[in-house]
Amino acid sequence: MFADYEIMTFGVAFSRIGMTPAEIRDYLDFSAFTAMELPWEIFAEPTDQEIIKLRKDAVRSGKNIICGSLMDSRLSRGIIFAEDKFQKDFASQLANALQFLASCGIRTATLDCPLENLLSSEDAQKDMQQILLTAAPVLVREKMTLLLPCTIPAASPLSNALRFMRNTLIPGVKLKLEVMPWHPDFAKTPAADLLGNLLFEAGSVVFRYDADCGNRIMKEQVKPVIAALKRVNFTGTVLLAPMSQRNRMAYPEACQFSGILEELKDFILS
Repeated sequence: MFADYEIMTFGVAFSRIGMTPAEIRDYLDFSAFTAMELPWEIFAEPTDQEIIKLRKDAVRSGKNIICGSLMDSRLSRGIIFAEDKFQKDFASQLANALQFLASCGIRTATLDCPLENLLSSEDAQKDMQQILLTAAPVLVREKMTLLLPCTIPAASPLSNALRFMRNTLIPGVKLKLEVMPWHPDFAKTPAADLLGNLLFEAGSVVFRYDADCGNRIMKEQVKPVIAALKRVNFTGTVLLAPMSQRNRMAYPEACQFSGILEELKDFILS
């Protein structure tokens, strides 16, 4: 439905919700979904026949494929507090992982170190910037995008996140804005104000929420965010991440999201 990658694309953040490769296959035929965030294992385990077939089917579907956390999430979240020698080793592994993804034809990936982990410490920000500098040559050479998660509504002022991005100034480093549509502030504040100038730093937007307690994605939540993205000519991915035990709510929420996108098709393409 939205096959032109010069506009924003839509799908499910399978890596973010921890879905196994075997379960992902059920989502390949959603016509409204033109993007998918796949876990690192899809690319890094070349001997598993089921994974090989899923990867081939995903590529054959023509969807815009991005890689979820390309390093271990626990390590990524804690690396800024590790010793220098561990940070240097991590940075080298990150560059190698990006180069490997480029060889697979994947140009976008996530480093699962939320920005809020950094913003309260100048030293942590400098350490992360140094890690990103090691990856920068691969990002530039291979025309890749590396995403850093940033939760919206944010506990820290948006200006702090913008300052970090301005000080980093590395081509290809963008934000993954993890929008929480059921946060009380989301209902009280226009989406354009919540996102602010972070829209210009965004490479991906994810609707993340607890789907186990009755929360369902709604058109009234999706449309204002898409409208804000359209105003800045956003061409990244808009993904759904309904969190639930054993992903029992993933499929019904994906169906709901797909229906919303079908309903908003003319608005999105206008």
